[in-house]
Amino acid sequence: MSRDLTVCVVSLLQEAKNVSYLDTLAATGIRGLRVANESGAEVVLNDWDKEAYGLCVRNAQLCGKRVEVLN
Repeated sequence: MSRDLTVCVVSLLQEAKNVSYLDTLAATGIRGLRVANESGAEVVLNDWDKEAYGLCVRNAQLCGKRVEVLN
C-alpha cells in the first residue's frame, strides 16, 4: 500500500474519531512519521531489529514528532 493511501485513510478515520496508528516492522519509521505529521493521529512505531529501532528513535527526534517507539 502506498504511503499516500495510508495517510489518506488514517486522516479520514481521524476526522471521524480519534484513532491510533501502529507501524509494525517500521524500519526507519518514515511511514509512521508521515502519518503522525499529516493526520494528527497517535502513532506507535515498532521494530524487532535493534538498528531499525535506533533509526526510528533518531528519525522521530529529527522530525520533532512525539511518537512512541518500541522494540
